[in-house]
Amino acid sequence: MIYRIAIAFGSDKDYQIPIGNYEEEFVDVFDEKSTATILSELDTITDFTNYLRAKEAFLQNCNLLVAREVDFLAVYIETALEFKQPINVLNCPNDLWKSYISSLEYYDWQKTIKPSFIWGYMINHLFN
Repeated sequence: MIYRIAIAFGSDKDYQIPIGNYEEEFVDVFDEKSTATILSELDTITDFTNYLRAKEAFLQNCNLLVAREVDFLAVYIETALEFKQPINVLNCPNDLWKSYISSLEYYDWQKTIKPSFIWGYMINHLFN
């Protein structure tokens, strides 16, 4: 599978960047701050591509109103994009990521994924 990703570097401001289909091909567009956060939180290629795949599938049936990609990342981590009822519009409040990283849910999630860091450490030291 091919993933199309555009990253907007060079601005110190957050801009809402359109994502979606461009000439019938799906393109993820990230700003500089969101890129750094996403790559540190989804730190394996499997986690990152699962996120991209889930987001693209979700957006086929839903319109997304989000100020920053990291706010959508918070929704993804909390819900795995599974909702009790079908939705056709998802409106993420601004600064959802900031409130999420100070929550108990985020702390619990970090504890859950901590063992994966051991594998990453071992792989880096054995093969580098």
